[in-house]
Amino acid sequence: MSNLFVKIKNTYSDKKFLEFFIKLVIPVMLTTFLSSIINFVDNVMVGAYSDEAVSAVYAVNQVNFIFNIMIFGVVGGAGIYIQQFSGKKDYVHLRQAFHFKIFALIFLGIICFPILFIFKDIFIGVFISNNSNKEVISSLANDYFNIVIFSFIPLLGTVLISTTLREMGHTFPPVIASTCSLITNILVNSLLINGVVELGVKGAAIATVLSQTLGLIVIIVVVIVKKYPFIEDIFNFKIEKSLTKKLIISSIPVAINELMWSLSMVTLSALYSQRGDVLSSLSISSTASEIFNIIFVGFSTGIGVMIGHYLGEGKIKEAEDNATKLLILAFSICIFSLLLMIGLSFILPLCYSKVSQEQKDIAHILIFIYSFAIPFFGFNSSVMNILKAGGRTYLAFSVDSLMTWIIVIPLAAILINFTSLSLPLVYMIVCSMDIVRLSISIPLYKNKKIWARNLTSL
Repeated sequence: MSNLFVKIKNTYSDKKFLEFFIKLVIPVMLTTFLSSIINFVDNVMVGAYSDEAVSAVYAVNQVNFIFNIMIFGVVGGAGIYIQQFSGKKDYVHLRQAFHFKIFALIFLGIICFPILFIFKDIFIGVFISNNSNKEVISSLANDYFNIVIFSFIPLLGTVLISTTLREMGHTFPPVIASTCSLITNILVNSLLINGVVELGVKGAAIATVLSQTLGLIVIIVVVIVKKYPFIEDIFNFKIEKSLTKKLIISSIPVAINELMWSLSMVTLSALYSQRGDVLSSLSISSTASEIFNIIFVGFSTGIGVMIGHYLGEGKIKEAEDNATKLLILAFSICIFSLLLMIGLSFILPLCYSKVSQEQKDIAHILIFIYSFAIPFFGFNSSVMNILKAGGRTYLAFSVDSLMTWIIVIPLAAILINFTSLSLPLVYMIVCSMDIVRLSISIPLYKNKKIWARNLTSL
């Protein structure tokens, strides 16, 4: 125990570590915060339009969620190498990894856009089948989806550039782009949802497309003006075979992991929705989870960049020491998030004026339960990001996705289909599975030979 206190003291007394961490992480948190505020503004403004509109947007956003996560999944493997190449200041191979990202995102777009268009009714129907107003919700969901899908095109470009900047430690430009997107989204929402022109969910979708497009334009302009090294020789798409092989080997587990994880989250939402008219409750509680993501996406980026840079420079001992400090910070942040989420469980449902009181009460309970799962989820997530920084993407895949599909999803399906337990109780049991996951992630972190390695030797 005394050794633990010494480590905690060393973490909070290391000014150089804390300054670098804050400089790196706060802008990413701010970017994620602005992106989440865009979604929150959409939900609240649509929530002032009708209860059915909230359910429709939530159903579509579950489909969008899979695509969004897949975008980050296909660039994640290359991102691991960009972190280490940046630490080594090897910009030739860094640019090649960036070009690999471009090819990966183009491939993703070609595959996903037709699938989304063809099977949208099936995807949306999964979430609204047990709703009493499913015809109305289905019509609104289609109206929203047919427009908002075009926001995916600028989103691909924004993610390509912003993730590369973050992996190099340049976290401020995405903040500028997200700020412009937020302002655009609020203005257009206020005009088109229920304002000068009453377009409802169509207005919210138009606002999303316009805000994403402006965000991409802004970040492209910033990158060109600042002349970041990854855009030099931008049209030279030659990638060394040895690096291509490593990028593919690293990227496949990350992409599959993100796909399976996002599908598992959507599957859980679909299972929860079988408890009747609960889509609005799930929408409100998902907004709360996005607030936690604001904090932890930034933190995860900090882990990847800090550990990746040290590993890329060959400073293995420094990487190991900083990993310990980052996990101590992670636990501290999770405790803060727990307290924040408890407070939000009382406040957030009140923002939805047209949602029934019953739905608000369920949302309050779900957010309250989620708050106590945060420390376990956050610690597991931190360990997974340490493993990824060392290139051990298949281990992260095993702990993240395989366990979810082998244990968590079947458990949720049994509880929903073969018991009469209430949704909050089912949700609490499912969340408790992160305690089991913790028993696997801690030993993986402690065996530093697994992840503390340099990947830049080609």
